[in-house]
Amino acid sequence: MCLLWCIIECMISTQRVSRKLAKAPLVHVITQVRFATVLSIGQSIAQIQERLKEMGFVRYQKSQIQNISYVPGSPPKVEAQERWDFTDRDRQTGIVLTQDFVALHTSKYETFDVFGELFGRAVQVVSTEAPVELAERMGIRYVDLIRPGKEESLEDYLRPGLLGFPFSELENEQIGDWALRSEAIVQTTQGTLIVRCTSASNDQFLPPDLMPPVLAYNIPRLEPDERAAILDTDHFAVVDKDFKAEALLEQLDLLHQTASKVFRAAVTEYALKKWGDSA
Repeated sequence: MCLLWCIIECMISTQRVSRKLAKAPLVHVITQVRFATVLSIGQSIAQIQERLKEMGFVRYQKSQIQNISYVPGSPPKVEAQERWDFTDRDRQTGIVLTQDFVALHTSKYETFDVFGELFGRAVQVVSTEAPVELAERMGIRYVDLIRPGKEESLEDYLRPGLLGFPFSELENEQIGDWALRSEAIVQTTQGTLIVRCTSASNDQFLPPDLMPPVLAYNIPRLEPDERAAILDTDHFAVVDKDFKAEALLEQLDLLHQTASKVFRAAVTEYALKKWGDSA
């Protein structure tokens, strides 16, 4: 309840959060727009690739993803769907395209303005070269890796509502390995917000659905006994908009503003100062 109350209080504020943390724990950002399925989009990949190469996305890879659909009274149906990945030379930023969504993801996030401008250009390329007309769902997701120092704890960085049961307060009990998982869901004026907090480890520094990593990450390896956590903020909305960059960026900006406020509500003042908040 503490976390949800902080989220609600932050949403009441109309002040835009735009300050950048000098040592932000942010490791991954992704924004995605789902559009009405275009089965013929594969015919436009060559033209799209040439345009994206001009933007610096010089690497290309084609793969397949598995979609599972359920129909009452029938067994699950698995269908393969083509996926096209365009990444920059350092493999730190990429554009993903399928027959029903386009996404931009990065492990080298600068500011929302830079990120949004790049996404707008990607949408413009797709809308120009392929017959995509209607956007149906969009969202933005921030993944932070919280790593306390040797003399610190997760309690120094995260609000109590994210940390689950306080096992450390059990006196005279031998506490073994721990696994953290919490989730809060709330409806916002734009759509749905989900805040998750889970344990991190050497091989798991991203949420399970983002593993294995597609991009390159400059993250020092976690120690075997290190207590670290993944803070996953996902804000998305069902929309009915023309697949046009200007309208979609306006919606994305609203989703981003709330997500930024929620992040600051989820962490402590101590954490913000450690990460270089100048406020």
